[in-house]
Amino acid sequence: MAAVGLGAEGVEKYIANITSNGRVLVACINSPSSVTLSGDLEALNEVVARLEADGIFARKLKVPLAYHSHHMARISKEYTKCLTAILPEKANSWDGVLFSSPVTGGIVTSAEVLSPSHWARNLTSPVLFSQALESMCFNSDDSTNVDMILEIGAHSTLAGPIRQVLKARGAELPYVSCLKRSVDAVETMQELACELLSRDYPVTLAPINFPLGQDLNTNVFVTDLPT
Repeated sequence: MAAVGLGAEGVEKYIANITSNGRVLVACINSPSSVTLSGDLEALNEVVARLEADGIFARKLKVPLAYHSHHMARISKEYTKCLTAILPEKANSWDGVLFSSPVTGGIVTSAEVLSPSHWARNLTSPVLFSQALESMCFNSDDSTNVDMILEIGAHSTLAGPIRQVLKARGAELPYVSCLKRSVDAVETMQELACELLSRDYPVTLAPINFPLGQDLNTNVFVTDLPT
């Protein structure tokens, strides 16, 4: 897989007419100016070389598999079978939470849509992140559904694509992330809590101040600190 600083249309000419063995596909449409490619290694190396020769950003990702490509079709049936075993036979009623699917790029309004086959498509199809983010954040009249974006994950991977999508829409929404690579997780989570508090969001502070749990009755308050 490789990250590329081009949109879906702009990258098409680079993944066409590959002379090496194999195929390369657009695996993720991250933003109007960012995609992720996936496919066979020899062909991917050729595409990356083409892009670099034209001065276009292209970086191979440190992942062991070609996710969201034809390679995932090999395990699609088994994946669906496993999901069928753990997901409820009958879809639960929808609780009204706003959910935008990266499979379809649109808002999901029924639990029946989120079937095992839906998640299997998520594994084998391109991730329509840019479209899903726009569907989540904006209405047809350009009014917003949300007033803050919080990324939950091992790193602020989507910070760049999110800002690119918002810039293309001429919108400004605050963005924060739970975790950041090479930064202590306690520090990033406390920064997140402070950011939410500063914007008047309700935050339960006990787990923030006492992440390991503590009896509030045992706290000792220092009352004679110098001003």
